[in-house]
Amino acid sequence: VDDYALNAAQLGAGIETLRQRRPGKRIACFFEPSVHSRVGRELNEIAGALSAADAVGILPIQPGSLDDPAQREGVAAETLVRAVCDRETPAIALRAPAAALRYAERHWLAGDILYVAGCRRTAALARRVRDRLLKEAA
Repeated sequence: VDDYALNAAQLGAGIETLRQRRPGKRIACFFEPSVHSRVGRELNEIAGALSAADAVGILPIQPGSLDDPAQREGVAAETLVRAVCDRETPAIALRAPAAALRYAERHWLAGDILYVAGCRRTAALARRVRDRLLKEAA
């Protein structure tokens, strides 16, 4: 599932919808956050929403035009990873989309739901992960 979800409410709704529609299925989430200031402001809320998944991979935060350099220095994907892990949900920082592909190949289980959320680039990532996993399963 590919979702242009960027804030806590959208992420939480996306994961909850998948839980309701596919009860008992494991949900793996890749998230590409956007705008350092948003992540900093909503860190606890975003981490709480992501922790509803069973495993989370977080790509680098895409800078926004309103971010100043201090905001970019103070908040990183690793900050969000720690906040998710503090809620006892496994999370990992993924440096690039290629790392997400490798991570999915190693940890994907048949029947898992892959929820890819965030920036527009995640749609392409979702398709690449799906295609790679289907190829591996064949």
